Amino acid sequence: MSKLEKGLWHLTKKLVVIGLYRHMCNPMIYGVYIILLAESLLFKSSAILIWSFPFLILNHLYFILLEEPGLLIRFGEEYQEYMENVPRWMPRIKGWKPEAIKTYLPSKKKH
Repeated sequence: MSKLEKGLWHLTKKLVVIGLYRHMCNPMIYGVYIILLAESLLFKSSAILIWSFPFLILNHLYFILLEEPGLLIRFGEEYQEYMENVPRWMPRIKGWKPEAIKTYLPSKKKH
């Protein structure tokens, strides 16, 4: 069976908290939102500015109603601790380091 037939997505079995995810829970959506705001200024577009608000609100609702409950089920106490220490939208200045760091970092594959 080819890789495409098996599926390209392999869900991690451990919560990974590295890079930007040590500073905030949703850095990719936050980045898209910042880009929308920048485009609205660059192009002087009130339409893009107006669109940016429902974009953020819909994503906020998605995370609260669907993604976070699913991650709590999947990762349990690890994700609960993460949610308590890492803000959803406003980045922390200093990245969070979980106490049980081994459970949050990806394992290095040995060749």
